[in-house]
Amino acid sequence: MKKVTIQNVADTAGVSPSTVSGILNNSGKQNSKTIARVTQVIEELGYQPRRNKLRHKNTKRKAANLQIGLLFPDTNKAAIHTPLSTALINGIQTVLSEEDCQLRILTLNHDGSLPDLIKNSDIDALIIRSGHALKESEIRHIPCVYVFQNSNYLQCHDGVLVDNTLCGESGASYAIDCKVKNATIIEPDSSYHLSLQIRSLAFECTLKEKGINYKRIVIDQLTDAAISQTDCLFIPGHDQQARKIIKQLKKHGDEKVLITVMTEDINFQLKTNIHHYSLHIDPERIGAAAAKQLLWRRENPRADFQRTLIPPIELNRKFDDKK
Repeated sequence: MKKVTIQNVADTAGVSPSTVSGILNNSGKQNSKTIARVTQVIEELGYQPRRNKLRHKNTKRKAANLQIGLLFPDTNKAAIHTPLSTALINGIQTVLSEEDCQLRILTLNHDGSLPDLIKNSDIDALIIRSGHALKESEIRHIPCVYVFQNSNYLQCHDGVLVDNTLCGESGASYAIDCKVKNATIIEPDSSYHLSLQIRSLAFECTLKEKGINYKRIVIDQLTDAAISQTDCLFIPGHDQQARKIIKQLKKHGDEKVLITVMTEDINFQLKTNIHHYSLHIDPERIGAAAAKQLLWRRENPRADFQRTLIPPIELNRKFDDKK
């Protein structure tokens, strides 16, 4: 069956498409007879306007029953099921459930295009996981908040991200308190993510101000000899590589100070017997902040774009585990 369009409604009712649109959006100055006729035609033809055409111009739709999308910029749905993604979703869902909003988990189509729910304006607002810059024309019609994104995308959108500068400065301050004489910054690999670069640079600059020696080393070059020549190791991110180094450091006991920035598996960190200061990034907390910011944006569409920085959780631990 052919889809009924707004032009079909206008032709049948004997009015212009703009008149139909005005009635749908509760705008304009149509008389009661015209409104009644157009409404009757809509019912008879079974016309179903796109969701954005039902928005009332002079009233704000209540948060209840909003369709909120969480877009993972990946064609592989496995991206949804990582521990970080699960925690992020839980944080968003906690806030939205209190407002009776529905969360729709979305990924890109196999060809990299946007899901139909976004194209067809069936989503009221969108949270976008970092890693993909959507074209402005693709999302102009919808309030958006980026999470975990450090880039120019946030110049024209709201964003919730980790306070990466604070991560680096806090780690360096702890190293200074421990009176380390030299430190090593571990670079994960050649694909050095911007957020990790910011943490490393903040760590480096803080040490430099205090005259503490430091060097950078790629993780693949971190030998036992290299470890023996440093007092402190700083890992700006990448949980799997942090676990690898933790295992490598166990033979050194608590003679080395390890400072990490991690997002997953806090318990794993605390079971080590090394001098370990961990800065934990909580994805659930970031998700909750993103949901709140998105709901705020819907109520304040003309406000300046906001960038919310989420500080890390400090875990200052020195264990003497004899196991």
